[in-house]
Amino acid sequence: MKLLKPIKSKREENLGKAVGILVVSAILFAIAAMIAFYGAQQLSKFIPSEMTALGYAGIGGGMFLLIFLGGLFYGWLLQLIMNVFTEKGKYLDGLTVVSYSCLPVSIGAIIAVIVGLIPWIGSVISFVVMAIFSVIGYALVYQLTRNLFESDMITAFVAIIVLTGATALAVSISAVTGISILKGLLPFLPK
Repeated sequence: MKLLKPIKSKREENLGKAVGILVVSAILFAIAAMIAFYGAQQLSKFIPSEMTALGYAGIGGGMFLLIFLGGLFYGWLLQLIMNVFTEKGKYLDGLTVVSYSCLPVSIGAIIAVIVGLIPWIGSVISFVVMAIFSVIGYALVYQLTRNLFESDMITAFVAIIVLTGATALAVSISAVTGISILKGLLPFLPK
């Protein structure tokens, strides 16, 4: 199955293919986000049911940009981390790791949200589908990091932990900063 081992060596890397796979992943995530929002509209009385095509395009476009630009950025961050650890690797290596590991998760996401629309049993099937495809995606992160950056599994593991920790720190700091800015701009928020 090509999804489990998309590339075996650095010789198979290609910038166009890595960017293309990232674009496909971003499109699949965008479609999944639009379907998920549609499902949420059907279940919730708090979300307006008169969502326009422009609203769905905004949700899909926002998700596309988040995944595509985030993938480009995370490819660079992974390359930066691995250069500190191993002094090997290029941006293409990091981008390839991110894009190839993102593809199974995006396939799982679109299947999961479609199956999730099935009454009663949909959420259980959706959980199983997302778990399977997420395991494949996360395993690919480690395997491809080890192969493309020519490192051992421990180094790849530590690099992904550093990347995850940096992401958590950046999200928490930007959330706190954003909330404090909003409190200053919007006087009706509780102090």
